Amino acid sequence: PPSWDKLEEALPSASRPRPVHFDSVLDRSTPTFSNSVPTLFRERHGWCPYSERVWLALELKGVAYHTVTIDNTGGRPSYFAGSTPQMR
Repeated sequence: PPSWDKLEEALPSASRPRPVHFDSVLDRSTPTFSNSVPTLFRERHGWCPYSERVWLALELKGVAYHTVTIDNTGGRPSYFAGSTPQMR
């Protein structure tokens, strides 16, 4: 059977640079948002199926994006309002 490394290399996203990832819990500062690349605000723990669907669709379509993970259990950053997922 193939190794995990070989499987990862076969993913379409493996040929693209990794998206910028900003964790709003680990870094409380306000990120600098790009005007040329969309930003996905998604749930931090992977519990939100809607966030996961948007994330997987972006990966499958090969869309370049940045991501900000939000803790939906509390402690949301001041620059974020509403529910996840959101695109900016």
